[in-house]
Amino acid sequence: TLPHVLRCCAESVPAGLTDHRPVVLQLALAAPDGWGPGGRRLPVRLLAAPDLATAFREWAAGQAAAAPQDGVDFIGWWPGFVKRLRAKARALHMRQHAPVAASLVEDRRSQANMARAFDQAAAAPPLAAPAAIQQ
Repeated sequence: TLPHVLRCCAESVPAGLTDHRPVVLQLALAAPDGWGPGGRRLPVRLLAAPDLATAFREWAAGQAAAAPQDGVDFIGWWPGFVKRLRAKARALHMRQHAPVAASLVEDRRSQANMARAFDQAAAAPPLAAPAAIQQ
């Protein structure tokens, strides 16, 4: 028995239509073993930034121009193109969010410095507290 064949049988046909008996085959859906969320989506919010959108479109146009014209070669080229496309989109996405990430790191540093200053002020004698906070 084949695991992908659900049903296989010869169907009867009304007399006089044909002398053949058609075989009907029901196949199972070809699906992966485990269903999951699928591949990660491309970060398309980068297209909202005009400079990044232009860079992405120019890159994609260059890749499309280099695509093979033969169907068989194109089928072999496609998976690599999708990998490169995802990598380029991620790189541009990271470039878009790098300033935000840097400011978050700086905010965390300043918060940590402020917390240390208040801890020092809390540990200092009452008259020395204002000087400890100003450091």
